[in-house]
Amino acid sequence: MAEAQLGVAPSGATDAATKGYVDTTAGNATPAASTLARWDANLNLSANSVLEGFTSTATAGSTTTLSITSTETQVFTGTNTQVVVLPSTSVPAGLQYLIINNSTAAVTVQASSSNNIVVVMPGTWVVVTALVATPTTPANWNAQYNLSGQQLAASAGTMAAQTAVTTVALLAKVAVPANTLAVGNSFKFRAFGAASVASTITFTLRYGTTGTTADTAIFSPAPVFGAAGNGYIDGLLTVRSTGGSGTIIGNAFSTAGTTVAVTNTTSASTIATNTYNFLSLCALASTGTFTVQNAYISWAGA
Repeated sequence: MAEAQLGVAPSGATDAATKGYVDTTAGNATPAASTLARWDANLNLSANSVLEGFTSTATAGSTTTLSITSTETQVFTGTNTQVVVLPSTSVPAGLQYLIINNSTAAVTVQASSSNNIVVVMPGTWVVVTALVATPTTPANWNAQYNLSGQQLAASAGTMAAQTAVTTVALLAKVAVPANTLAVGNSFKFRAFGAASVASTITFTLRYGTTGTTADTAIFSPAPVFGAAGNGYIDGLLTVRSTGGSGTIIGNAFSTAGTTVAVTNTTSASTIATNTYNFLSLCALASTGTFTVQNAYISWAGA
């Protein structure tokens, strides 16, 4: 039998079953069930959906090292922290991974050099894209970090990145329009970071006209970081009454695994009546430093 050539039918071939060659005219550029797919004239390939690979991993306070053969979607569940190390060998520029944190603790994404790219909060996700072939450092990756799962509504605060806290420091703030604070409004905040040593980190939610550490404190949970390393604070507060002695209730969950409840009596009328106000989140480490990896604050109407 003569050697088969691409797109050339061997002698005597009469049908698909006996051709034994690749028919370059086969396929359809328009999606159709149970047919071969074909590029269109513009090198586009159409389909109703592309089913990407999916892997679910229970966090265990350990490290998950990805490779070029790993599935694109990586989901993490459980109650422990986890480190995810991105691959380098055989990675082409443009390769992407979707990392979803469905656990209740931090998932830290690192380059193959073991340097942090991003810390993914519980309930959020990140898409990382290789900017070069064989990426090895955080600068070789682009991280599109999505906080929408944690945002209550209209306003998202600023993000602080790799800021070492040695005195009371502003982590994030968000503007609150005049006369908008009302019963049923909610404040939500989160902060992730790393303590240099075992320390108590006091986070303070404040409101006022400056958006600085000088504004009035509403709530000050102080989780204990039992050892050097990553940790977080997660809080949700709701306004129950406004005026001269407005009441705010809610709770905060910390990396220490404890829930701190709050029923504060404070003056909420300042936010309700001034022309321009801010909610802000501050932090202070009792010992050593607290390096802020990201911080977030939002507010929402009833």
